Amino acid sequence: MNRKTVTIVLVAALVLAAISTFALLRNPNYGAQTSGSLCGVSLIQQITLPNASGRIDHMTVDSSGGKLFVAMLGNNSLAEVNLTQGAFVRSLQGLAQPQGVLFVPSANKLFVTNGGSGLVDIVDPNSLQVTNSVQLSSDADNIRYDSHGLVLVGYGFGGIAVLNLTTEKVTASVGLIGHPESFQLDRNDSKMFVNVPAGSYVAVVDRDTNSIISRWPLPSNVSANFPMALDEIHHRLFVGARLPAEVVVYDTLSGRVVDTISVGQGPDDVFYSPNGCLYVSSREGYTYVFSQTDPDHYKAGDNVFTGIGGGTSLLLPQLGRLYVAIPQNQSQPAEVGVYAAR
Repeated sequence: MNRKTVTIVLVAALVLAAISTFALLRNPNYGAQTSGSLCGVSLIQQITLPNASGRIDHMTVDSSGGKLFVAMLGNNSLAEVNLTQGAFVRSLQGLAQPQGVLFVPSANKLFVTNGGSGLVDIVDPNSLQVTNSVQLSSDADNIRYDSHGLVLVGYGFGGIAVLNLTTEKVTASVGLIGHPESFQLDRNDSKMFVNVPAGSYVAVVDRDTNSIISRWPLPSNVSANFPMALDEIHHRLFVGARLPAEVVVYDTLSGRVVDTISVGQGPDDVFYSPNGCLYVSSREGYTYVFSQTDPDHYKAGDNVFTGIGGGTSLLLPQLGRLYVAIPQNQSQPAEVGVYAAR
């Protein structure tokens, strides 16, 4: 092949590459996972927790401090784990069925919600001592931070309480017809999506006015909606239901159901990663992984046995880690399984 021919071939190859790149960049799904085989989890560590029977509920992480905090609902304590050493450090005792736990880095505050007392305890993460408590009517549960200096807590029968991060006082509330389960905050606007199992619907709340603006019913044969996750990029909401066990996918722009995904019994936590992976942990002991082939379709990937009762989990996409809490049983102590998530 002479020099002129080689030059023509090289130029043609460069033009073809440029056209292909341009086409990919124009594709709104560019960079998203397209195959279930690309999403998965693999065990890398098991961290033993102190001798504690009963349920384990939610977790939160202090990334800069390398700490994981675990709500040990069954023995009324909060466990602190050193993630660098992979070891239990200490516990805060004397809580009342702790359920939700939230670390706010900007304020260096740890919030713990108590189902037994309705208290929201504010904890110093350095000393692991309670510095203040906020009394709600009952059953303080799921908790979120909206990055505008507000902490939101689901409670009672039911409502969402709005706490000021600085004053640690309730400034507003949203009334609901029953106890709220998981809820998610859309950072694109002022919407909040709340699971209300008593009504078998998702309440759409305007956080600016603290009022319900819409109610999205579950499909007619579906009930017991507990966990929830949000894909803000593609405007998709994932609602985990237990009867039957499946994830209902909503378009958050229209409220319509675009897909339903079958999972194992007792889905307790759902997480979506910006790379297009969906993780569902269940009380039957499996974590189910799905890949978003496009916003309306999801392909099943790994079904990983993580441990009986391991319903609660925590995904940190930026670290590529999924933490799964496993309660104590007759053959093994309570533990946190640390999984590489892809």
